[in-house]
Amino acid sequence: MNSRNFVLLALLLNLLYTPGAHARVSFQNSGTYVTRASVDAGSPIAIYSGFVASENVSGVKVRLEIRKVSESGTISSDALVVNEFPNESFVAGQPRTYKSSYLIPGTAGPGKYALAAFLESSTSGATLYSRTAVTSKNSFMVVNQQHAAYVRGINIMDMGIAPSALPGVHGVNYTRPTFASLQILKNRGLDVVRLPFLWERAQHALGGPLDPGYMGLLIQTLKDCRAAGLKAIVDMHNYARYTDDEGKKYFGAPGGPTREQYGDAWARISAFIRSDADAYHAVYAYDIMNEPHHPAGSSGLTGAQIWEQYAQAAVSAIRATGDTKLIHVEGYAFSSASRWPSQHATPFIVDPASNVMYQAHLYLDNDSSGTYSLAFDEEEALSIAQGHASVGARAVARLKNFSDWCTQFDQRCFLGEFGWPGAHFVGAADARKWNHAGDDLMSFMDAVEMGGTLWATGSWLTEDGNILNAYVLPRDGHSFKALSPSEVLENHRGRP
Repeated sequence: MNSRNFVLLALLLNLLYTPGAHARVSFQNSGTYVTRASVDAGSPIAIYSGFVASENVSGVKVRLEIRKVSESGTISSDALVVNEFPNESFVAGQPRTYKSSYLIPGTAGPGKYALAAFLESSTSGATLYSRTAVTSKNSFMVVNQQHAAYVRGINIMDMGIAPSALPGVHGVNYTRPTFASLQILKNRGLDVVRLPFLWERAQHALGGPLDPGYMGLLIQTLKDCRAAGLKAIVDMHNYARYTDDEGKKYFGAPGGPTREQYGDAWARISAFIRSDADAYHAVYAYDIMNEPHHPAGSSGLTGAQIWEQYAQAAVSAIRATGDTKLIHVEGYAFSSASRWPSQHATPFIVDPASNVMYQAHLYLDNDSSGTYSLAFDEEEALSIAQGHASVGARAVARLKNFSDWCTQFDQRCFLGEFGWPGAHFVGAADARKWNHAGDDLMSFMDAVEMGGTLWATGSWLTEDGNILNAYVLPRDGHSFKALSPSEVLENHRGRP
């Protein structure tokens, strides 16, 4: 994954009125940054440029350019590429962010480039000027570099649904995706599916054997994935707990699963999958635990520290079987992208196979819950009140906490869950706004070369089945239908 720097441009933008005018509008930069510190010629780069006006002003032309910087530090008078926003209005004190996606021409030579910003207005004969200083914070390098591969896909809510029905009955409490559904998803341009499953269904008693019927369904799903040309993420969807007849038992709590029992489960699951070559071939990664969160035990350790110990136990157990597949490790506190650095100061897994990828989750609503209880305009107002230019800008800022951590420690990272409401629940007008915010998020994912799986679809979901549903799959009399969130996912395909 490439480095990104948070950029604070040294921009001085003053609105000068014609002689006799007494008002003066000043502009300040608010959180401008590039998504890459270096880029190849012929490749895209995104720059987010934020401005705040001291007074209300309209009719402003915003022109953002990339210009070559000489070895002596002089900015070229010729623009390499230009993005213009011709008729902008600013409300006093309200930040506005402009996402400029640039394609660096293939003819661009290596070296330093800088962003130049110009704002002009014909209102009252006024003109806006800008100055751009060349510093290490407002420039990036065009270089020859190798781009990271990444996959994009979706979560399928089938084998992990109805967690209150344990172990449950196939066809009554849970199901599995059909081969036809997997083929359709592949034909829509997806690379990978994340397959949540429940530990209690796979292993009815801690330390006991795996359930052959339930695991057989997982094996067949993986084989169907391979036949359809999809990869799969095998996701233990248990939140760092195990439920038996006595109730929920938390990692690190008295009576809860031990690290050895947790490692034993993953060693058995890995061996079971490896016993079928076609199923094993389809595995993209083992996601060893979905969204760990639980009370800290009596050991005096924090919840995050307890989870780190358990995660290491699972990784070590899988590797002890000789399995070298990619392992996804989520973070404590629901694997929140925005809270990741506050939970994990540094990477916490030692992997003898050097094949670990950290996985975070991110939802775009105010409380990051994914419940989306507010209308889009209410969310937009809250985003602005929190200092963000938009819902999309807030989502990017949340993900940037995680992606910056990944860059700092040179770790591969993945966004395992993200999603937003579809038109089937919120109507066409709001769905367009949510899609725009989702596009902002996925554009940033493209720029930092991060894979991800949208939440969600499922064999039993209909148009009115879930606010975040992205596809109605063909089953039980329902015809396939792509719902509005899928438009954004399919416009931001992976690079396997």
